[in-house]
Formats: sequence, structure tokens, C-alpha cells
Amino acid sequence: MQDSKDSIYIFGHKKPDPDSICAALAYAALKQALGENHYIPARCGDITPRTQAVLDLFQAEAPIFIETLHQKTSPTLAIHQLSIALVDHNEMSQAVEGAAEANIVEVVDHHRLGTFKTEEAIFFHNEPVGSTCTIIADFFQKCNLVPSPQIAGLLMGGLISDTYLLQSPTTTPKDAAILQWLEGLAGVSGKRVFDTLFQMESSILSQSPEKVIGLDAKIFEEKGIRLSVAQVEEMSFDPFWQKASDLYAALEALRQQERLFAALLLVTDIQRLDSLLLVAGDPTFIGLIDYKRVSDLPIFDLPKIVSRKKEVMPYLSERLAPLNT
Repeated sequence: MQDSKDSIYIFGHKKPDPDSICAALAYAALKQALGENHYIPARCGDITPRTQAVLDLFQAEAPIFIETLHQKTSPTLAIHQLSIALVDHNEMSQAVEGAAEANIVEVVDHHRLGTFKTEEAIFFHNEPVGSTCTIIADFFQKCNLVPSPQIAGLLMGGLISDTYLLQSPTTTPKDAAILQWLEGLAGVSGKRVFDTLFQMESSILSQSPEKVIGLDAKIFEEKGIRLSVAQVEEMSFDPFWQKASDLYAALEALRQQERLFAALLLVTDIQRLDSLLLVAGDPTFIGLIDYKRVSDLPIFDLPKIVSRKKEVMPYLSERLAPLNT
């Protein structure tokens, strides 16, 4: 797949997770199988250790790195002539820099709808399933195509990462059926992929607080209010409690630097399927959070809550509502 003026770059979101990276790679493979060789998988953020573990397991290369679309412009190619497809997101605050000026031709996602517009009708597929990789695997089936063992494995990685091996409340029967199909094609069990993803060295203990709060962070805009919500998964809460003060300081610094209303970190124990929420923000907003506070720091206990998309963001939207009146 060579760069050309006809190229369509497939981007996941900023701070890409396994679903975002694997979806970009798999969607490009699907397009190739359909004879559309001008689709190029790309990324606008660093590969996380968890994503790298999936790539290594299935001996796959990461998508090309394009930090901003302005890198691809030239005297003969303006940014509005660049064509891109978005996977695993559709909000411009989460997209590669320059996306709002580019020609968005496709979107494949499983999140809430953002607010962007296009000049013409585009292919837009949004489905409430556990992962974007689930949707792309379903595309393979609907096209009567069989992904290679490598691509099937990558699709498993994205699906399992987002659903915690079908344990997340975002999981649907389609996710379970797709995973079973992919296991047969990849020749690898879902349990092995899950262990590869999550039985790693603690992200909180092995990386700086600034890095941790940016590993899987998304910027959301709620009626003019901007907030960052990051999520990190651990095998227990012990690493978090060791670094809670440092993580809070990093969140507060991020909030000031990016002029955010609030910066939050959701820490999920993937064995217990519980979470803790650390909040740096306006005291009025913190006071509206009605989960049990468990520390002098603004840390809240969220029992049996694991999904940022399906559980935390709807809750935060509700909490923010009085501040928008």
C-alpha cells in the first residue's frame, strides 16, 4: 500500500488502544481483500504496551504514524483533498489533528455520536456492540471473506481488550459469536489473548504518572464543557493506591495545561470488575459526584462499573447537566 493522492488513511483515535489500532489494520485488510488497495492504516498516537503485546503475539506491524494531517499536505495537495476513514471514534476532539478540515469518507464506530458534518453523504456505520473489531469481523462475514490468521488474531485482540473477554456490560451476543469464529481462524484461545493483554507489568508502577493518565485518554465536550476521561486497567488496586497522590497531581497539571473543566482517571480492577474514579476539577462538580468518596483525595468507589463508554460517560453527562442550566 503506497502513498498517493488517492490514498485513504484509516485512523483510530488519539491515545489509541488495542481496538483502535487493530481495527485500523483489519479494516485495511478487508479493503484489500475487496480489491481496494488505496486504504492505508494509520495512527496519530503512540502504541501502548498492551497494544504492542497484541501486535507481537500475531507478528503484526503497527500502522504508520501520522501525528497531524498537515504532514501529508503539499503545494499540490491541500488538506481538504486528503481522504480519511475513522474507526473506533467519531468525535473531532478525539481525531487526528486536521481531521475537521480533511475529507472524511467513512466512519466505523461503536461509541456515541459526536457533532461533525460532511459536505456529502458518507459510509457511516455505528453499532452498539462491544468493540469496533466486532463490527469489522462482521463485515468480513457479510462479504463472504475469511480473514487471515493474523488479522483474525488482531480482531480478537481489539474485541477482548474492549470487552474484558466478554465480561464488560458493553458485551453483546454478537461479540460472543464473533469471538468464537475468530478463535477458530486464528488458532488461539480468547483466554490466551486476554492473558497476553492483561497479565503484564502494572502500567501505573512501570510508567510516569503523566504517561499513565495519557495512555487511554479521551477528550469529551458536553455542551461547551471540556473534560478528559482516561482509563487504565490493573490486576488490583494496589498500584493505584501507591501512586494516587502523584496521579492526582498529574491530572491537575493536565487540567490547567489544557484548560479543561475536569480531568478524570478511571482505574479498573479487571479481576473484580470494579473501578475507582480519581477526579481533578472544580469543587462544585466534585460535589455533584454521589458515589462513595474513599479518600481525602477526590477518589470515588464505583463498584461493578468498568465501561467508560456505557456507564461512566452517561453518568458524568447527568452530573454535568445542572452546570449547563
